[in-house]
Amino acid sequence: MMIKCSNCGAEMPAGTKFCTTCGTALTDDAPQAQATVQTQPATPAQAAPAGPNAAQLYWRWFVGSLKKPAAVVQPTFKGSGLINLAAESLFFILALLFNFKRTISSYATSSGLSEWISSSVINEITGKLNNYFIQGWLFALVGTGVILGVGAFLHTITANKQSTDFLAYSNEIAHNTNLVLVLNLALLLLGLMLEWKSFAVIAIVILVVDLTSLSAALYRSVMHDNAKLDPLYAALLMGLAIALVSFLVMRLGGTEIFTQIKQDFESLW
Repeated sequence: MMIKCSNCGAEMPAGTKFCTTCGTALTDDAPQAQATVQTQPATPAQAAPAGPNAAQLYWRWFVGSLKKPAAVVQPTFKGSGLINLAAESLFFILALLFNFKRTISSYATSSGLSEWISSSVINEITGKLNNYFIQGWLFALVGTGVILGVGAFLHTITANKQSTDFLAYSNEIAHNTNLVLVLNLALLLLGLMLEWKSFAVIAIVILVVDLTSLSAALYRSVMHDNAKLDPLYAALLMGLAIALVSFLVMRLGGTEIFTQIKQDFESLW
């Protein structure tokens, strides 16, 4: 291997200390061969597939609860159960509200009253119905919350636990009663189409199914993972608790609401 003198450019064997032409001192470091590194082109990182969003996760939980009501699965969003239970009562009361408005409007129009009187009566009744709707829904929400609280308490004492996660418990109840949400939504749609008599029959049937489904869900929650309480006593205990709570809630607010509705409509007609 040959090297060049940095002063005169003469070539000489590697390792020579001094240039044989001009005498300039030479370095004994041989030029380092530059290794060619074969660099592989960077493979672009593949983005992980996007996971389901909150709406998709809720829908999967909801559909799964309809397919297998007893196979309780906790939803990703812990408040899903409370939202569904609130929506169940909302749809039912909206169905009553819309059907009442439709029936009263139809009656006032066909009763022979003048257009001005008919419009005045309808507006007054509509305003009262809207007020009853708000009171009724709040009343239903309070009643549902109290019943859930009693159920969670019974679940705690019968299962020998220190406490019960209220949100998880409400999700369990909702998982068992999500069919009620579908039925009440169907009732809401029927309330916009059916006459009062046909609608009333269907509403009573759906209400019975709603209460039966809720009672079964509460009973199952008490008996879940519980081998110490006899099922008969569990049913009696749950029935007594629900009856007592329902009586107290009705005494605190329900009776006054129904009495006020009766007085208002008697004064109108």
